[in-house]
Amino acid sequence: MSDEQRTAIAGAIARVDTEKWGTKVPPVDHPFWRVYLAYADAVLAETRINSAERAVLRYALELAEDKMAVEPDEFAAVDRSAVTSLKRLAGEETEDPYPTESVIYEVVGDWGVDSADSAEDARAAVAKWLREHPKCGAYAQQRIVREWEDGSEFYGPWAPLPEEC
Repeated sequence: MSDEQRTAIAGAIARVDTEKWGTKVPPVDHPFWRVYLAYADAVLAETRINSAERAVLRYALELAEDKMAVEPDEFAAVDRSAVTSLKRLAGEETEDPYPTESVIYEVVGDWGVDSADSAEDARAAVAKWLREHPKCGAYAQQRIVREWEDGSEFYGPWAPLPEEC
Protein backbone atom coordinates (compact mmCIF):
# COMPACT_ATOMS: atom_id res chain seq x y z
CA MET A 1 0.00 0.00 0.00
CA SER A 2 1.21 3.49 -0.74
CA ASP A 3 1.83 6.34 1.69
CA GLU A 4 -1.17 8.06 0.12
CA GLN A 5 -3.42 5.15 1.08
CA ARG A 6 -1.92 4.99 4.57
CA THR A 7 -2.52 8.72 5.04
CA ALA A 8 -6.09 8.45 3.73
CA ILE A 9 -6.90 5.67 6.20
CA ALA A 10 -5.22 7.61 9.04
CA GLY A 11 -7.28 10.67 8.05
CA ALA A 12 -10.50 8.67 8.20
CA ILE A 13 -9.53 7.38 11.66
CA ALA A 14 -8.67 10.93 12.75
CA ARG A 15 -12.06 12.25 11.62
CA VAL A 16 -13.92 9.54 13.51
CA ASP A 17 -11.77 10.06 16.62
CA THR A 18 -12.06 13.84 16.68
CA GLU A 19 -15.79 13.71 15.95
CA LYS A 20 -16.22 11.55 19.04
CA TRP A 21 -14.47 14.19 21.18
CA GLY A 22 -16.02 17.18 19.45
CA THR A 23 -12.66 18.55 18.33
CA LYS A 24 -11.08 19.38 14.99
CA VAL A 25 -8.73 17.09 13.09
CA PRO A 26 -5.21 18.04 14.19
CA PRO A 27 -2.60 19.13 11.63
CA VAL A 28 -0.46 16.37 10.13
CA ASP A 29 2.59 17.43 12.20
CA HIS A 30 0.64 16.97 15.48
CA PRO A 31 1.79 14.04 17.70
CA PHE A 32 -1.67 12.42 17.47
CA TRP A 33 -0.97 11.72 13.79
CA ARG A 34 1.63 9.16 14.85
CA VAL A 35 -1.17 7.31 16.63
CA TYR A 36 -3.51 7.57 13.64
CA LEU A 37 -0.76 6.33 11.31
CA ALA A 38 -0.06 3.42 13.70
CA TYR A 39 -3.75 2.48 13.54
CA ALA A 40 -3.63 2.76 9.75
CA ASP A 41 -0.59 0.47 9.71
CA ALA A 42 -2.50 -2.05 11.82
CA VAL A 43 -5.43 -1.89 9.40
CA LEU A 44 -3.12 -2.38 6.43
CA ALA A 45 -1.38 -5.31 8.14
CA GLU A 46 -4.72 -7.08 8.51
CA THR A 47 -5.80 -6.69 4.90
CA ARG A 48 -5.84 -10.37 4.11
CA ILE A 49 -9.56 -10.88 3.70
CA ASN A 50 -11.52 -13.82 2.37
CA SER A 51 -13.94 -13.69 -0.53
CA ALA A 52 -17.07 -13.30 1.60
CA GLU A 53 -15.53 -10.41 3.54
CA ARG A 54 -14.45 -8.90 0.22
CA ALA A 55 -18.05 -9.14 -1.04
CA VAL A 56 -19.38 -7.39 2.07
CA LEU A 57 -16.73 -4.67 1.72
CA ARG A 58 -17.65 -4.16 -1.94
CA TYR A 59 -21.32 -3.82 -0.99
CA ALA A 60 -20.47 -1.24 1.69
CA LEU A 61 -18.33 0.66 -0.82
CA GLU A 62 -21.21 0.69 -3.31
CA LEU A 63 -23.42 2.25 -0.63
CA ALA A 64 -20.73 4.84 0.18
CA GLU A 65 -20.26 5.71 -3.48
CA ASP A 66 -24.02 6.05 -3.96
CA LYS A 67 -24.16 8.42 -0.97
CA MET A 68 -21.24 10.44 -2.36
CA ALA A 69 -22.99 10.71 -5.74
CA VAL A 70 -26.20 11.99 -4.13
CA GLU A 71 -24.52 14.40 -1.67
CA PRO A 72 -21.13 15.28 -3.22
CA ASP A 73 -20.64 18.43 -1.14
CA GLU A 74 -20.77 16.42 2.09
CA PHE A 75 -17.59 14.48 1.32
CA ALA A 76 -14.00 15.70 1.22
CA ALA A 77 -11.34 14.53 -1.24
CA VAL A 78 -9.75 12.53 1.57
CA ASP A 79 -13.04 10.60 1.99
CA ARG A 80 -12.97 9.73 -1.69
CA SER A 81 -9.32 8.69 -1.34
CA ALA A 82 -10.20 6.38 1.56
CA VAL A 83 -12.94 4.77 -0.55
CA THR A 84 -10.44 4.28 -3.37
CA SER A 85 -7.99 2.63 -0.97
CA LEU A 86 -10.67 0.32 0.36
CA LYS A 87 -11.66 -0.59 -3.20
CA ARG A 88 -8.09 -1.76 -3.75
CA LEU A 89 -8.34 -3.78 -0.54
CA ALA A 90 -11.55 -5.29 -1.85
CA GLY A 91 -9.62 -6.41 -4.91
CA GLU A 92 -11.70 -4.55 -7.45
CA GLU A 93 -8.81 -4.57 -9.90
CA THR A 94 -8.61 -8.37 -9.85
CA GLU A 95 -11.17 -10.92 -10.90
CA ASP A 96 -12.30 -13.23 -8.12
CA PRO A 97 -13.87 -16.54 -9.00
CA TYR A 98 -17.61 -16.28 -8.79
CA PRO A 99 -19.22 -17.92 -5.78
CA THR A 100 -21.74 -20.70 -5.99
CA GLU A 101 -25.13 -19.40 -5.00
CA SER A 102 -27.98 -21.30 -3.40
CA VAL A 103 -31.20 -20.50 -1.58
CA ILE A 104 -32.25 -21.94 1.76
CA TYR A 105 -35.85 -22.06 2.96
CA GLU A 106 -37.52 -22.06 6.37
CA VAL A 107 -41.05 -22.45 7.67
CA VAL A 108 -41.57 -20.37 10.80
CA GLY A 109 -44.45 -20.43 13.27
CA ASP A 110 -45.37 -20.48 16.95
CA TRP A 111 -43.79 -23.94 17.30
CA GLY A 112 -40.38 -22.76 16.07
CA VAL A 113 -38.58 -23.22 12.77
CA ASP A 114 -38.48 -26.09 10.27
CA SER A 115 -36.20 -26.24 7.25
CA ALA A 116 -37.52 -26.96 3.76
CA ASP A 117 -35.73 -28.31 0.70
CA SER A 118 -37.44 -26.04 -1.84
CA ALA A 119 -39.87 -23.15 -2.20
CA GLU A 120 -42.62 -25.64 -3.08
CA ASP A 121 -41.92 -27.71 0.06
CA ALA A 122 -41.96 -24.55 2.18
CA ARG A 123 -45.31 -23.45 0.72
CA ALA A 124 -46.75 -26.94 1.25
CA ALA A 125 -45.56 -27.00 4.87
CA VAL A 126 -47.11 -23.58 5.55
CA ALA A 127 -50.41 -24.74 4.04
CA LYS A 128 -50.31 -27.93 6.17
CA TRP A 129 -49.54 -26.06 9.38
CA LEU A 130 -52.25 -23.45 8.76
CA ARG A 131 -54.77 -26.15 7.88
CA GLU A 132 -54.04 -28.14 11.06
CA HIS A 133 -53.37 -25.16 13.35
CA PRO A 134 -55.02 -22.02 11.93
CA LYS A 135 -53.60 -19.70 14.61
CA CYS A 136 -50.00 -20.95 14.47
CA GLY A 137 -48.80 -17.96 12.41
CA ALA A 138 -46.92 -20.10 9.90
CA TYR A 139 -45.02 -18.39 7.10
CA ALA A 140 -42.13 -19.23 4.78
CA GLN A 141 -38.92 -17.32 4.23
CA GLN A 142 -35.77 -17.66 2.17
CA ARG A 143 -32.24 -16.32 1.94
CA ILE A 144 -29.38 -16.48 -0.50
CA VAL A 145 -26.14 -18.21 0.47
CA ARG A 146 -22.94 -17.56 -1.48
CA GLU A 147 -19.94 -19.87 -1.07
CA TRP A 148 -16.42 -19.34 -2.44
CA GLU A 149 -13.70 -21.84 -3.25
CA ASP A 150 -11.70 -20.75 -0.18
CA GLY A 151 -14.54 -21.96 2.06
CA SER A 152 -15.85 -18.52 3.00
CA GLU A 153 -19.61 -17.96 3.00
CA PHE A 154 -22.00 -15.04 2.90
CA TYR A 155 -25.56 -15.41 4.18
CA GLY A 156 -28.03 -12.82 2.91
CA PRO A 157 -30.89 -11.54 5.05
CA TRP A 158 -34.06 -13.57 5.50
CA ALA A 159 -36.84 -12.41 3.15
CA PRO A 160 -40.45 -13.51 2.69
CA LEU A 161 -40.94 -16.27 0.17
CA PRO A 162 -42.29 -14.67 -3.04
CA GLU A 163 -45.83 -15.45 -4.04
CA GLU A 164 -46.23 -18.38 -6.36
CA CYS A 165 -46.76 -17.31 -9.97
